[in-house]
Amino acid sequence: MRRPDRYAGPALPDRLPSWRAALTLAALSALPFVLGAFPVATAVLAAALAGTVVGVALHRRYPDAVDRAAPRLPAGDESVPADG
Repeated sequence: MRRPDRYAGPALPDRLPSWRAALTLAALSALPFVLGAFPVATAVLAAALAGTVVGVALHRRYPDAVDRAAPRLPAGDESVPADG
């Protein structure tokens, strides 16, 4: 009866990951350093991403909210003077 070696490491996979997967893992490992090097850009990016997510969620829930909050003037309305 053969017993497994307790001190052997995990078995290697049959094939190595693709170069795209290796590049993605390398980029993900460098991401914390890049984000730490540019804190203002990171904050702006995070705020833009959060605003986009919230905006999409609100638009899905209330699709006509912008039109109700800021009604458009009808074409040819003379109550607003034209520039110029």
